[in-house]
Amino acid sequence: MLKSLLYIVLVGLGFLWGLGAPLHAAIVNLQMYFVDPKVMIRDSDFQRYQFISFMLLPSTLLIYGTGRLRKVGNEGRTVVCMWLYGLVCIASSLWAVVDAEVAYAVSTEFFKTIMVAGLLPFVVRNRRDFDLLVVACLIGVAHFAFLETIGKHHTSLVGKAQRILTDRHGSVLLLFLPLTLLLGMYGKKWERLMCWGMVPLILDVIIRNNHRAYFVGIIVQMGLFAILLPKRVVVKVMPIMLAGVLLFVFVLTPPQYWNRMATITSPTEESSANSRFVINKASLEMLKDYPLGVGYKNYARVMNRYIDGDMTKAAHNTFFSVACQTGFLGFGLWSTAVFGSLVLFRRVRRRLNFRNIDRLALYGMGFEIGLYGTLAGDCFHNGHETDPVYWFVSFGVIMTRLHKRFPQQEIALPTLDRAPLYEPLRLPSRPSPIRI
Repeated sequence: MLKSLLYIVLVGLGFLWGLGAPLHAAIVNLQMYFVDPKVMIRDSDFQRYQFISFMLLPSTLLIYGTGRLRKVGNEGRTVVCMWLYGLVCIASSLWAVVDAEVAYAVSTEFFKTIMVAGLLPFVVRNRRDFDLLVVACLIGVAHFAFLETIGKHHTSLVGKAQRILTDRHGSVLLLFLPLTLLLGMYGKKWERLMCWGMVPLILDVIIRNNHRAYFVGIIVQMGLFAILLPKRVVVKVMPIMLAGVLLFVFVLTPPQYWNRMATITSPTEESSANSRFVINKASLEMLKDYPLGVGYKNYARVMNRYIDGDMTKAAHNTFFSVACQTGFLGFGLWSTAVFGSLVLFRRVRRRLNFRNIDRLALYGMGFEIGLYGTLAGDCFHNGHETDPVYWFVSFGVIMTRLHKRFPQQEIALPTLDRAPLYEPLRLPSRPSPIRI
């Protein structure tokens, strides 16, 4: 009862605080993704909280105006492609092969994710604003990881059968794991304490999911760390990484975990892994037959025409899922948005100097490695509806513009004070008269 009352108060205060500025509303939307009131408030029928938090963002933008940063090139095309991809998902209901009603209902619900992500570039005015968005994400991840491990399995805060997030837990955590490690090494003191406390919880959640895709994602991320970090930094953090590997291998993972991961080396000998090859082949045939796509959320029902059996089958591959549901057009737009973000993160990350660390470039490395690891795991399951992936698309645009507008600027400790809407105008001094 006390826990439910606490979360009711926090959610109510969050909505009121979100009315204060577009940035506040954006933070409330990010937090509502990680904190589901229906899970935390028992015996509640609070179904409209997402709609309320969603409406906060466009409402505050209309009231207070935007703090949009000036574009520096073509970086905004990734966000435009993301918007267009959301519209193609909705339009696919017009040519849905099996169920147009389901295609329209699910795609319009998914479009809310696109809208929230697409409006993020309009709320950030300076580096401190972006710092607050990133800190909000990390706090949300910490809250979720705590509830999924300690809250579920060691206390009665959350029921063991309840899902904290609507998306795949491992995919979300893989996105933020590299940034958590980087801030644990190079962040402020309170960030280092928070991040190193988060890492065991994040790894525990990923292991409990027992998915080979997440293990592949972690391997890819650790390999990128070894490649991108300078050798002297790798040597410096080697004891920490070794301690993390020992914790991962001997403490967090149960014995059967490694038996399942061992099937990666021989995928054709394990039925579940071998079925991926059959489904991928059928997906290619479906894409040839329906170049415009079969319609959003129609993939599983159409797949029964290509694979014998009464059970509906998912694509188990994000790329095939996007291509088969929205066609070549939707896949092109989605790929441009996601892979274009990797290019933007790389541009910012390449300016990282570990002798004089720029915080924004550190974010670039964390987000780039996180997205690479998640995309590697997405080759083996569906992850095209993971909300933070689309946040990252907007983050790439914001970071590119911030790095051009505020190069190598010192970052103050994030606070909730509102930044000035404009910089004071400095007039040039009066030139001295010319003496002849």
